[in-house]
Amino acid sequence: MKQLYTKPHTTYKRLNVLVFHVVLLLICGLNSHSQVRVPFAPRASEQSPTKTSYNINGDFTMIGNTNLTLVNYSNTAGNNRDMMYVDIDDNASTFNSSSAKLSFSTENGAIPECSNIIYAGLYWTGRSEIDTDPNLDGDNNPNTFSVTKNGVTKNFNKYKVSIKGPAASGYTDIFASNSGNPIDPINIAYPTNGDERNMYVGYAEITNYVRTHGIGDYYVADIALNEGKSNDDAGFYGGWGMVVVYENSLMNRRDVTVFDGHAFVARTSSGDPSEYSIDVEGFNASQSGNVELKLGLMAGEGDSSLTGDYFEMLIPDGDDDINNTSSLNNNSYQRLSHSGNDVNNFFKSSIPTPPVERNPGLLNNTGIDIAMFNIDNTDNRLIPNSKAFTRFRYGSSRDTYTIFNLTFSLNAYTPETQALINITSVNGNTPTPTDVLEPGDYVEYSLEIKNAGSEATNNTIIQIPLPESVNPNLNNIITSYNTFPPFVQPNTPAPVVENGFIVWDLGTLPVPDDPNTVLAKINFKLTVITDCSILKDSNFVSNITLNGSIVGIGAISNATFNLPFIQGFVQSGACTNNPIPAPIIAINVSDYISEPPTASNPDDIILECGDPIPEPNILVVTDAADNSGNPPTVAWVSDVPDNDTIPRVITRTYSVIDDCGNIIYVTQKITIKDTLPPVLPVLADLTGECSVTAVAPETIDLCSGIITGTTNDPLTYNEQGTFIITWIFDDGNGNSVSAKQNVIIKDTQKPTFVEALPTDITVECDAIPNAEPLTATDNCGDATVSVSESITNGSCSNNYTIARTWTATDNSNLSTTHTQIITVVDTTKPILTTAFDDVLNISCADIPNVPNLEFSDNCSNNTDLTVVFEEVSSFNDNTPSDYQIIRTWIVTDACDNQEIFTQTLNVSLDETITEITASPRCFDDGLIDLNNLIDSPNTNGNWSLIEGDSRATLNANIFDPSGLELDENFFPNSGGIDYVFRYTVTENGCINTYNLILNINADCTVLPCGAGDIVISKAVTPNGDNFNETFNIEGIELCGFTANVKIFNRWGALVFSSNNYTLGSRGDWDGSAPKSSIGSAGKLPSGTYYYIINLENSGLKPITGPVYLGTK
Repeated sequence: MKQLYTKPHTTYKRLNVLVFHVVLLLICGLNSHSQVRVPFAPRASEQSPTKTSYNINGDFTMIGNTNLTLVNYSNTAGNNRDMMYVDIDDNASTFNSSSAKLSFSTENGAIPECSNIIYAGLYWTGRSEIDTDPNLDGDNNPNTFSVTKNGVTKNFNKYKVSIKGPAASGYTDIFASNSGNPIDPINIAYPTNGDERNMYVGYAEITNYVRTHGIGDYYVADIALNEGKSNDDAGFYGGWGMVVVYENSLMNRRDVTVFDGHAFVARTSSGDPSEYSIDVEGFNASQSGNVELKLGLMAGEGDSSLTGDYFEMLIPDGDDDINNTSSLNNNSYQRLSHSGNDVNNFFKSSIPTPPVERNPGLLNNTGIDIAMFNIDNTDNRLIPNSKAFTRFRYGSSRDTYTIFNLTFSLNAYTPETQALINITSVNGNTPTPTDVLEPGDYVEYSLEIKNAGSEATNNTIIQIPLPESVNPNLNNIITSYNTFPPFVQPNTPAPVVENGFIVWDLGTLPVPDDPNTVLAKINFKLTVITDCSILKDSNFVSNITLNGSIVGIGAISNATFNLPFIQGFVQSGACTNNPIPAPIIAINVSDYISEPPTASNPDDIILECGDPIPEPNILVVTDAADNSGNPPTVAWVSDVPDNDTIPRVITRTYSVIDDCGNIIYVTQKITIKDTLPPVLPVLADLTGECSVTAVAPETIDLCSGIITGTTNDPLTYNEQGTFIITWIFDDGNGNSVSAKQNVIIKDTQKPTFVEALPTDITVECDAIPNAEPLTATDNCGDATVSVSESITNGSCSNNYTIARTWTATDNSNLSTTHTQIITVVDTTKPILTTAFDDVLNISCADIPNVPNLEFSDNCSNNTDLTVVFEEVSSFNDNTPSDYQIIRTWIVTDACDNQEIFTQTLNVSLDETITEITASPRCFDDGLIDLNNLIDSPNTNGNWSLIEGDSRATLNANIFDPSGLELDENFFPNSGGIDYVFRYTVTENGCINTYNLILNINADCTVLPCGAGDIVISKAVTPNGDNFNETFNIEGIELCGFTANVKIFNRWGALVFSSNNYTLGSRGDWDGSAPKSSIGSAGKLPSGTYYYIINLENSGLKPITGPVYLGTK
């Protein structure tokens, strides 16, 4: 069972240790567009989880870079444009990568290589989708997706990045650690579905990795990002940042705290800024002199070109009270900036480090802000001496961004207590640098407490967290302790071991005359655990590392301190006076956890065949042991016999397994012997008909089980009589018995038919079956089968009965018979053997002749068939319509089976239409007999006029066109009139129709079209009395002439002209005057006028003359 150690996150009640902590105050109005998904809090190292602030001689540094940039790079363009991966590592396996150089300060001559790394944290951030995860990889996890580039597909995970430090041979995968936050269980925040614009931030502590690789270039690759354009105003971005806290004895004293969280800030729709604040407290500003401030900040998605975003720091006034935050509401603020931004555009995609220290060294990092800068605190304007709290305020009116890291440091005063720890023995021996522990080994430590400062310390407590690698439950962990003058306090409590800690509450630690004076000392012994469930855990740390600390508060300064254990100080070399970290001693667990347990084989067992085999019993393994001291677990594994023969040996195997999973096997031999014969059986007589074949009998043997007898006698007997078989039963182990059995043969059975016997049947006279070829068998030999038949006549020649009998006889004249009765009948009607159509749909003109049909019968000859034929028609001459002709054949055989065959002719009374066009006739040629114009022998039909001028008349078959008269539509050469007649008559059961077309014209008439036939008006009086209203040209209207008419006054002026004057009794000119004339009501004046008439196509000369016009 894994032992879990409780590590408290607070010190004991007598120690009020102040640490940095942060509270987000959302003090914006209704336009607030911010969400603190993960509240900002101090980030503690996993190696010292109770320490949230570092009071050190040293500082922090911050590096990072972007892994996504513009396709068309610009110093001012936003990342809502087309983006592409940054990939600078010359490694084909990575899709995106960038680097930054880690370096430490040389303050006061400090050598960076001598600095000790206390904490390192890696952050990565990005935005790879604008809404919901498209789930292209099919795992339904919005934080994973696949990207294919140049034919290569890579699976991205927002929880994972890769890092490569100085001198590293390749990349190491880094996974975000567990957060304990139910909303985002993985550090830090991974919003989805468009929440907070899907701007995610990951975090992992990498202290040991950075300690291993030191200062130099760090590469971070394959952040979960997408190339392309996001199609919204936020855009894609992505990059990384690292914060490192380090100490160096030559550097100034500082309080350093790393805060992180996830605060999302969105621009407001009104353009008014939204404001938020972060309160920081618990630091110890120096009591005198200048207070130096340094700030580090990481943020994502700030745009280079968008202004209105800021980050500012509170200016203290006289009423500030951290316990009453409303007292800070009337304070002023100092807006902050650094070399890469300005006060009105703080989040500007800037990383203000020299370009040579980053690759790529871009000015516009398209959404990544990593700033580390000193804050101007002239005259201690922002942080006065002894100040222990401040407030930062930030906001935006146009830009959208997320803040996820804020690291703060200032020069500080700390009491100078020391806790010097050293190893005094390993397993009772003098320690050496090469010592390696085994599980169960122990280490003895000595811890000396000094006060090298200028003031006493109160609430001084020693805290030694016991690592997982040691057993916290042993007695006598603390072997001795003592205090020394001037530290003499008889009431000082004794050190205790509780909750996985060694705790010693020392109270007030005085200031000795000599700073090297040891004021208190404790000796303790730690034993390496032997619990394999812990030793085999993949997360087990195979060493003893004591990350203890001495904490307290200055008696004069009230300055808190939390100082780690050290072995002492470097005495020579470049790193002289640098503290030596607490000792670490390695543990070799591989040999221990792989050493198997021990045990001896149990005693063997001998049994007689038939004796019960003992059940497995783990208690037979009596001496199982293991190096852990814990008894191993014994379990039965299997019983495996060697074979099925006697003597039989069963190998019984037990497993012996220790708590590390190491296993051995021990075996026990169980031998089974056989000395008893099989049981003597009593065998019954064997009796049979004709023959018997004996089957070997069986008996029981206690060892061999069922035994089958054997014999040298025959097994099969075919003769009648009594015989004896002697059987031998041998168990195969040298033990046998014999027994006798009688065999008796006789024959009493008749032969039996083999096949299924035919049953009585009734069949048609043409379907009498042949006799089936039956066979028979006999128990004592062969049998023969014979068949016979007898016939009984019936009511007609084809109806009768057959009795068919089969007889089987064996060699002993035993016989068996079977009779089948076959009743023969004739019930089948005659059939038609000639093909014909039983129904015909035909025209009255196509009625076929009666077909010559032939018939047959299954049993009767054709001469025995009687055929009767008749035909019936429904045609009626008086009412012509479609009709039927039904033809019937009645056929009867010798047994009066009768069948009727019919043929139905559905006759349609079709109409035949004949179109006839007769020669044209003149209307005055006289009467026309239409019967003479068609080719029909039947004149009893009906004529009708379908189309034509009704002035001509039709009487029966006589047409009279004489009623036609000449007019403007009917005159010579006008084409005449087409008449259509219809003649309908019934012939041979069909209707014939003739459509006759006859043209009647007037071409035989000569019209009066000479000059003497023309009548021209003498006078025109258009007064409305319907007499002489117009100038008329009459008498030649039907001649087809075109009249050109001109009329002049007496002075020769043209007053009317027409090229197509209307002929007849209503001419075109009624005395109307042209526009230039003067007359009565638009008429010309009364008087004589003169005309010229030219008749085109007449052959006549122009006609002239006067006409009188009376218009008064």
